[in-house]
Amino acid sequence: MYNSFGRRTLKNPRTRNLILGLSAILWPFLILMLYFIYHKPFGPELAGSVGAAFWRFLVGLVFIATAGAIGQRIAPLEDLPRLVRLSIQAALGLGAYALAILIVGMTIGVYAWLLALIPIAVGVLLRRSLLKWLRQATALRDLWRESDSFGRTIAVLCALLLLNALTVALAPPLKFDALVSHLALPQAYLDAGRIQYFPWHVMSGMPQNAEMLFTWAIAMGGLPAATVLGWWIGVLAVIGLLGYFSQKLNVRAAWVGTAALLAGFSLVMLTAWGYVDWLALLFGFCVLVLLDRWQRKLDLLSLLLAGAFTGLAVGTKYTSGVLALGAAVALAWHIWKRRIPWQA
Repeated sequence: MYNSFGRRTLKNPRTRNLILGLSAILWPFLILMLYFIYHKPFGPELAGSVGAAFWRFLVGLVFIATAGAIGQRIAPLEDLPRLVRLSIQAALGLGAYALAILIVGMTIGVYAWLLALIPIAVGVLLRRSLLKWLRQATALRDLWRESDSFGRTIAVLCALLLLNALTVALAPPLKFDALVSHLALPQAYLDAGRIQYFPWHVMSGMPQNAEMLFTWAIAMGGLPAATVLGWWIGVLAVIGLLGYFSQKLNVRAAWVGTAALLAGFSLVMLTAWGYVDWLALLFGFCVLVLLDRWQRKLDLLSLLLAGAFTGLAVGTKYTSGVLALGAAVALAWHIWKRRIPWQA
């Protein structure tokens, strides 16, 4: 199709709108890139910063992957969609890591070399489970192939939102709660050489599952490594929700649901601020999925895992206690409605 000047134009308005929308989003990134190329030429200092950012990204990925290996070994959950398994198994491993770091930190101490050995040992001992867990990520490729142009457009936009949050996570943390609590306590533990109670800090007796994970990350790569790990946790939750929605509804609805979650500025940026909310959300998601699985299978494993994740959620943030109340009410109602023996 040609305009009055003899120039070719896009016939499909949806394609034209997509190109215009992506151009509007990518244009600021292009300007920023050109600014840095001109004002900050690539030198040793910038190379060191890029290398440190890559290291922190890799450290978070390795930690999440080895956590997934733990979860895969404990709970294969073969009947669930691959992306849901990927999320739940990694969440279970993160809970195990938090408990292990707490025990080691209170007994032996928190030393960088000792903390580094934990995921290395897990990766070596559970290498087969690690590979099985990683293979589940191929479901993202299959989901992309099943998506129409609408779904793929939303997928790209969601990826850009998470990528933007990652750039914030890689920078030094600035948010108040992170600096006075969520990252301050892990840094204090590392300075003291062990996990202990600090009477001078009002948050020292609060739930600290996330802080245990942040302690490991800070020991490996400084404060930004903790915020990057928090970003990975958010990505895990998004992946799990995507897989669950695609099974319960359809692929298009899954992308729409994911976009609805990430549409809020505060919510998507929480993945980068070093806060604990996304870890609580991840554990809560696992509880709901496992209770749904118990509804269908009436198996003991689903109940045990749902209870474990409820405890992990409360151990992350006190307000997650509403999850325990809601889960207990839902469980009791289903047992009464279906006349299920309490032993089930």
